[in-house]
Amino acid sequence: IGSAKYLTTNTDDITKDEIIELGNDIIHSAQRLMKITENFLVFIRIESFASNPEKRRRLREARTDEPAAMLVDIASLLAAKYERYDDIDIEGIAENIYIEIATDSFHKIIDELIDNAFKFSEKGKKIKITIAANDDKFYASISDQGRGMTQDQIENIGAYRQFERQIYEQQGVGLGLIIAKRLVELHDGEFSITSEVGVGTNVTFTLPAKSCE
Repeated sequence: IGSAKYLTTNTDDITKDEIIELGNDIIHSAQRLMKITENFLVFIRIESFASNPEKRRRLREARTDEPAAMLVDIASLLAAKYERYDDIDIEGIAENIYIEIATDSFHKIIDELIDNAFKFSEKGKKIKITIAANDDKFYASISDQGRGMTQDQIENIGAYRQFERQIYEQQGVGLGLIIAKRLVELHDGEFSITSEVGVGTNVTFTLPAKSCE
């Protein structure tokens, strides 16, 4: 709002470069607001499914083929977004399987977790992604060398919480992590976080999987 007000009240004095800079600020603020709004709506939808056994049953009728390939695509797009191609390492194989979750829900899980890894670590710090699969599970692990969390913070993860926001000045209300966790749990998966302040964070999850063959 501040940038928009400045644009409308200083039309005679503002330079072209200032207009571009302020315009970019407005775009970024609008994008953050859109992301927050989308996450609120997703969270409300998730909670409505969590309280309805029939909806939960229908959730597990969906499927996503070749989840590892989708994960790699999302990771590549986010590396481009943050201009950190050299910071990401992906290891492991998980081919010819499908997971019992809708594609948009799986996309949301991966996008939130990898985006957080980039957002809360500095350029030049590695982000390691490990994938694997067995007869009935798909496994993914995302590790960063970022700011980390305390054990109390991990134990108190919940909706509408943004840890240390006053220090790190991150925008948003921190729904991404809880959304990823809740989506995994709704699909009979497992979700865990280990972290050390100043060292980094590892998020691991599994989802039910079956062979495509």
